[in-house]
Amino acid sequence: MHKKNTSVHNKRLLILGFSFIPSLLTGCVGGEFYGISAWNPYTRQQWSEDERMGPTYHSRMAEIRAIERSVSSLDFGQQDRMVVHMTQLIRDDENPLVRAAGVRVLGEIASPASLAAIQGAAVDRDPLVRMAASEAFGRRGDFEAAAGLSILAADDENAEVRLTAVTALGNCPEQQVVQALALALDDSNPAIQNRAVQSLKATTGHQL
Repeated sequence: MHKKNTSVHNKRLLILGFSFIPSLLTGCVGGEFYGISAWNPYTRQQWSEDERMGPTYHSRMAEIRAIERSVSSLDFGQQDRMVVHMTQLIRDDENPLVRAAGVRVLGEIASPASLAAIQGAAVDRDPLVRMAASEAFGRRGDFEAAAGLSILAADDENAEVRLTAVTALGNCPEQQVVQALALALDDSNPAIQNRAVQSLKATTGHQL
């Protein structure tokens, strides 16, 4: 009974999420400091006023996260439509946190269209989005994902992106990632070198 109720609840969340997609693509952005601003009475009043005109940052993020939690329960056709929506959001939204949240939704969908969208996010101008793409690749863990992660781990200019990619490589099959992780051992960043050792151990079962 509990599982049935949970399933119904998840489906209701997805229906609500689909109804919010147009506004997610066009709504205003409230900013990155939601956790701090939430305690400000004036800010909360502004949220209430903003909500009458369109979804603010915190409500948009809540909707995207609800979709991420439940999107795997959709049928293939619904998932394909969600990929289209998230791809448009990642392409058009100015807030990198919103774009990154959209990429995480794509990471829960195992389809060729989703992979293509994640590959596009892997060259986003903002490192937060490229980090989310690394995480999404890691959840897929297939050959194409390993290829994308290898490029990010070796070539991305941002150390945090490289670190995230090296970590995600630990979720991919050994034969696809050993070379990329071996290259990461020579990275100038000690944290990336250490993470490469951990990922090699995860994929090969051997400690260097």
